[in-house]
Amino acid sequence: MQYALLVIVTAVLFIRPSEIIPEVEGEPIYQAAILACLVCSFPRVLAQFSADRLKQSPVTALVLSLWLSAVVSQVVQQYLSEARSIGVEFGKVLLYFLLVVGVVDTYARLRKFVMCLAGLIAVATLLAVLQYHGYLDLPGLRTHVEHAIDADSGEDRAIARLCGSGIFNDPNDLAMALTVCIIFSLYAVRSVEGSVRYLWVLPVALCGYALILTQSRGGLIALLVGLLVLAGSRFGRRRAILAGILGAAPLLILDARQLDFDLSNPKGTGQGRIQLWAEGLKLFRESPFFGIGAGNYQEQVGLVAHNSFVHAFTELGIIGGSLFLGAFVYTIGTLHGLRVCRSRYTSSESNSLRICLLAAVVGTAAALLSLSRVYTYPAYVVLALATAYFRVSGEQVAARVPPLSGRLWFKVVLYSGGFLVLAHLFVLVSVRWH
Repeated sequence: MQYALLVIVTAVLFIRPSEIIPEVEGEPIYQAAILACLVCSFPRVLAQFSADRLKQSPVTALVLSLWLSAVVSQVVQQYLSEARSIGVEFGKVLLYFLLVVGVVDTYARLRKFVMCLAGLIAVATLLAVLQYHGYLDLPGLRTHVEHAIDADSGEDRAIARLCGSGIFNDPNDLAMALTVCIIFSLYAVRSVEGSVRYLWVLPVALCGYALILTQSRGGLIALLVGLLVLAGSRFGRRRAILAGILGAAPLLILDARQLDFDLSNPKGTGQGRIQLWAEGLKLFRESPFFGIGAGNYQEQVGLVAHNSFVHAFTELGIIGGSLFLGAFVYTIGTLHGLRVCRSRYTSSESNSLRICLLAAVVGTAAALLSLSRVYTYPAYVVLALATAYFRVSGEQVAARVPPLSGRLWFKVVLYSGGFLVLAHLFVLVSVRWH
């Protein structure tokens, strides 16, 4: 029952019927679904707050602490109303994270849920593509139109970019989800038995086409990084790099926007984002401990950072930024480190799922380098799946998952310091003010 409700909650979250069906617009469908799931799964959620469980699940501890850091960042600024608002909104994301980790408590459930996510993203993508080509006319799936100045003619050019509904109602958000769907679908092609496995090629083709329509550079980089992880785990680093170079050739057919990585043009979007990072890092230096307050970046700079990690450090300070970065560093490092278990303690199928999750987390982290999504669902979905994998893959694997400890906190601080140094150096070298 709990698992079925979790699938329903995820379906409502990803497809958002209230945004694409006018008759149910405004109805609290998601709230009702997640409340029902929480009632049925409350003991599983509550159990995650025990000291022993938090010690064995550092990502859960980091995410819980991140929520608290977001609230405290506003309390320190004496914005109590904003503190309550971020606590509720980010709390919804945290609740979904806890439900996934608590309910997906067997290997079979995890495997099915990964494929379920791929299928739901594929459905949401199909609706968006049909809308883009004029076969549907749904209110929540309006195509995003961006205006840009043509470098040759100097004329204003309208660029139509594919986007989905709900949490994917931005081309870059949809592109990040497409990367996850492609990786999960490739896992299904490899792991599902029988000829039905080849049906999973269809979501790969659909999402690859949709990624082109989003014209998202960050999404393209995320996919390439994720596929490079898959190839490197299967064929070795050298062959993967060679395959990546050869495979990048067809990308030349993409729209110029998606291949425009010019950072030197002061009026380009790439340089504009670097300038936003520079503004954010300046604010971080002014409020290094608790930040400027969750949600205040756009108010003080004019736009969001377009880099989730810079965004987290600026709004939440060294504490919150380290927690957010640490969740990804720990997850990626642990999934990669578990490769030593593949020959002795895990099956080839379990190892394939590990590699799939590693590619999805790395791809998501790459996408977050050009997106500000510290408090939204997509980042925490892949973290929750990886956390569930650490629990359900057997005692031998669980024994090799690093627990919460002083050494772990030291590594989090060390990586955070390294990130901040590199970010400051990159901005110092690359920024070009008007």
